[in-house]
Amino acid sequence: MKKLKVLVFFLLLFPTTFSFSQPIDLFVSPSVIDEKLFPRDLRDYQVLIKNNGKNLVYVYPLVFEILPDGKRILHDPYKVDKTQSLGSWIRIQRSAIELWPQKEIKIPLSLDIHPQAKSGIYHSVIVFSFGSSLPEATGNAQNFRLPEILLNVEVKENLIEKLQLKNFKAEKNLYLSGPIKLILEIENVGNTKTEGEGEIYFYNKKGKEIDSIPVKISLEEGTTKKFEFSWEPKSTGQIKARVFLEYGKEKREIQDAIFFTFLPWKTLTLLIALILILLLILIKLINKKFFEQFPEKILKPVINLRKK
Repeated sequence: MKKLKVLVFFLLLFPTTFSFSQPIDLFVSPSVIDEKLFPRDLRDYQVLIKNNGKNLVYVYPLVFEILPDGKRILHDPYKVDKTQSLGSWIRIQRSAIELWPQKEIKIPLSLDIHPQAKSGIYHSVIVFSFGSSLPEATGNAQNFRLPEILLNVEVKENLIEKLQLKNFKAEKNLYLSGPIKLILEIENVGNTKTEGEGEIYFYNKKGKEIDSIPVKISLEEGTTKKFEFSWEPKSTGQIKARVFLEYGKEKREIQDAIFFTFLPWKTLTLLIALILILLLILIKLINKKFFEQFPEKILKPVINLRKK
């Protein structure tokens, strides 16, 4: 009786002494997955499971989140932020897998990173438990040392710097006096603040560069902005303006060109006067040619020879 009491006391004092014995003999590969990924990335794997034991086993892959303090909690898709949960990005069969003795099977495993996943390092584990039902397998996963796959995933910040030219124009097509006003409209279609710089080049009607002005822009994520520039013309007639911008770490380019006309009042007045003079000369030449072809008839007096 005394020995029985000692045995009961021993079992009460160390209730988990025998809980870590391994009741099944499973082999799982791979055992560790390390990845560095971006949001929207997808990785596919094949998991090999082999039953080295002598009995039929129903295997349940169970996903556990590993907290920063090392604690493991069963993944619950309804209680996590899917942008910060590695368990939510794991795609694997969750139902029972029937595995006979000395047989093996390969099942697909995928990592599908959430489009809005936040950057950071995440840890999770897939435990290959056993049981006649899911609740029993869940309990066994917490009481036995079982085969598992440890997943360590670093999600990098996926910064997209992308600007889109919406419009580049002069305020008017014809200018009679300076300054010339130019409007540059750009949209930031990326997901981060983006800055750029460059120049607007000006060319005369012969294609020769006559001047340039600097351009600097800065746009927050998802915004559209108009930038206005003034330029004192250095030439008359038709002028070409070409914008060239470089932005972001990858030095992407934006280019476009427009045409406008600059005719100051003095030039315009001289041009109108010249047109009028040419018009008068043309009219005079036309009249001269007309009268040369059709000369006036000279009327001679008629003599009446009849006597009264």
